[in-house]
Amino acid sequence: MEIKVTEIQQLYVSPKTICKAYSLGRNHVYMLLRDMKASRRYRDGVVAYSKVIRVKLAVFDEFWREYAARH
Repeated sequence: MEIKVTEIQQLYVSPKTICKAYSLGRNHVYMLLRDMKASRRYRDGVVAYSKVIRVKLAVFDEFWREYAARH
């Protein structure tokens, strides 16, 4: 019997991981996530339950590029 292993990309990350990956401060990341939640286009990228927040990495990257272009 042969087992095939397929590597999948990580879809969701924590705000702490975003801080490290994008070299951003904690408060800045949470401000960006608040803006994402307020946006109709990007609100599906933020999943929050209880005290846990997870962010869809591809959606955050798209939001970050648009945000950086405006500022």
